[in-house]
Amino acid sequence: MGKTMNLHGVDIYVQSDDIPKFAEQNGSLKLAFISNRGTKVFPPPAPKFKFISIFRCRFLSETEVSPADIDALVKSVSDAGYQWAQCQKLFIQDGVKQFSEPY
Repeated sequence: MGKTMNLHGVDIYVQSDDIPKFAEQNGSLKLAFISNRGTKVFPPPAPKFKFISIFRCRFLSETEVSPADIDALVKSVSDAGYQWAQCQKLFIQDGVKQFSEPY
């Protein structure tokens, strides 16, 4: 039998001309960081460089979340006026993160 994979968050890639602004908490999901070209730009201070128009917004929970929790978060991003391009669910497998950290 395979190892247990638990859903703990999502990276939402949004289109924006500047650093997106969201509620920092949505249920148990908390905005961990926003990055652009792999460099963390939120929380401040953001380095001074030319952003591209796609930002990765990582939301994480200390506890396992459901796909419905992720769906509600994505809807809140859309409702805030942002167009999202892609979402990547983030899993923890047997206590080990199965996703990378920003630079």
